[in-house]
Amino acid sequence: VGDTLKIASWILAYVLIAKAYWKVYVFAEVIISSLFYFLVYFFVDVLGVEATAIAHAVCYLLYFIFLGVALRLKNTI
Repeated sequence: VGDTLKIASWILAYVLIAKAYWKVYVFAEVIISSLFYFLVYFFVDVLGVEATAIAHAVCYLLYFIFLGVALRLKNTI
C-alpha cells in the first residue's frame, strides 16, 4: 500500500517540479521525512517492526493528499 501511494505521489511531485514549484516540493519532502521519523519513533514500542510499514503508508497517503491539494490550488491539475 505504501509503495503504491509513493509511486502515485512521485507523479504529482514531478508535476510540481516541472511547473517550477520547487519550494512546495522541498517543503513537502522535509515534512514527510520528519513525520516518518517521528511516527516510527513513537509507535515502534507499541507496534514493533510493523510500525515502519504503517508509518510508510500513512506518510505517503498524507504526501499524496498534500501534493494533490497543492496542485489543485495552483490550478495545474
